[in-house]
Order: sequence, then C-alpha cells, then structure tokens
Amino acid sequence: MKLIKIIIFIVIVLLIIVAVIMIQAIDEHGLSLHAAGESVTIRIVAKSPSGEVKPVAGALCQVKTSMGQQELWSNEKGLIQFAALGEVAVTPVALPPGYKYLDDTQPILQFAVEDGMSIPLEGEEPPVITVATSIRVNTLTVDVVDAEGRGVIAASVDVYTAQKGVHERIKTDENGRAVMSLGAGFYRIAVTEVPEGCEIVSGKDFLDILLSQDISETFTVVIPTPETTPVTTEQQVEVSVSTEPSEAIQEETTVPEPTKPEKEVKTGGSGALVFISIISLLTFAGVAYLVFVQINIRRRY
Repeated sequence: MKLIKIIIFIVIVLLIIVAVIMIQAIDEHGLSLHAAGESVTIRIVAKSPSGEVKPVAGALCQVKTSMGQQELWSNEKGLIQFAALGEVAVTPVALPPGYKYLDDTQPILQFAVEDGMSIPLEGEEPPVITVATSIRVNTLTVDVVDAEGRGVIAASVDVYTAQKGVHERIKTDENGRAVMSLGAGFYRIAVTEVPEGCEIVSGKDFLDILLSQDISETFTVVIPTPETTPVTTEQQVEVSVSTEPSEAIQEETTVPEPTKPEKEVKTGGSGALVFISIISLLTFAGVAYLVFVQINIRRRY
C-alpha cells in the first residue's frame, strides 16, 4: 500500500513539471499576453494649405518590424502604438476621406529601436508622419465588360490593403459598373467573382495602385470563353480607376475614430486546448489521490 502512495505522488509531481514546461513553451511561441520589444508611439498629422497642423484619426498604417508586419489604426489623437525591436518602417496605407499624400507620394518613416530604448524618449515628442488635407474624395470606378463592351452584371470586385485592414467588396450593377469612394492609399483591386460560365485567370485578375487625388489606372483581365460560346470570342474584365471629385469635405470637420480595434491579442486555439488538457489531467490525478486516501482511511477503521 505504501508503494502505491509513492507511485501516485511521483505521478502528480511529474504532471506538475510537464505542465510548467508546456506553459513556458506556449509563452515562448507567442501565446503570452506580454508585449515583445520596446514601446513605440508614432503620430500622424495633416497640414492644411494655411499651414495649420492637426492630428489624423482613422489612418491605417502598415508597420514592418523584425517580428513581422501588421496594420494599425490611428486614434483620435493621431497616435499609433506598438512594440518593436530592431529596424522599423511605418507608412500610412489608407487615409480617411478629407486627406491625401503630400506631392502624391506615400511617406515612409524608418528608424531603429534598441533594446531598453522606448520611442519617444521621456520628455520628447513622438516621431511624425505628415500628410495633407483635401476637399476632394476619390471615386473608384470599376467597369467589368466583355469583348464587345457589354457590361457584366453581378461581378464581385474587392478593394483592400495588404493585411486587409481595409477590405471593401462591391458588385457591378446592370451596366457592369461598380463605384465606391475611398481615401488616398495603396490598394489592390481584384475581380474575385464573375457570373457562371466564366473563369478568372489567376495572376491577371488584380492591380496594385497608389490611389491619390490625381491618379487614373486602367487594366484588362482576360477570361476564358464559356464552352457555349465560339472559341474566337474572348471575354475581358476591364478595371478603370477615376478620381473625379465628389462632395467637398470641410477641413475643420473632425474625422470620427473607426470602430475597428487597434490591437487584438491572439492566444491561439491549440495553446488553449493544451492548457485545458493539462488542468484536466492535474484535476483527475488530484481527485484519484484523494479517493485513494479516503479508501485507505476507511480500511483502517
């Protein structure tokens, strides 16, 4: 009987050791809630023609670090915050309506973060990325047509940034046209769905553009002809971008902060299952031990 008690005790100790090791492994593989790297804060501001400078809320910024790539939204003070170590590159990839890039050029802020050094340093202002105010709104027009120029109805067109912080989808109308308003930014336009009988050619169904106040792009995507049509006929998808001005936006109007969260902590489903399994094993072992002790006590009496 004494030998059984010793064995149960050893099993419980081993389970505890395994649990500690696995929790440390989970933490090292990015499932911990602790931030990695040093704290970095960047401010996005806009300069008006009169020289006034104000923060830009709702700007989507792409952040590239040694730990990977992510897209973050600026808050009502125009700030984005993240953790980083080593080389860092930050660029606004999608601006809210009412703003544009200075000189139609996408700005990139590059710097290095050393271990133990936060940015900005105490008493200093955050590094700044400057854009410009605008009274125009970009109107993106996508025409989906066949070889004879007839509009293709109900074709799906997606417009999105690299990490899909911005992702808009619209279908073409009865004229084969899809229209949407977008702020200045770097986007990919992709024809993702076409009516039954058509097939999109992979690699020729998208276009990357820097959309600014003065840009206009056109490209054609070849689609194989349906089996029911003559072989000599081709269908094409033509995507054109126009930036005709729409309604004016008052420069003094405050852009509302987007409802999208600035940061989401991802814990990983597999890590949670492992942790729950460990807790279950420990609970089972503890209960088994208590039952064994209780039975042993009853036998003595």
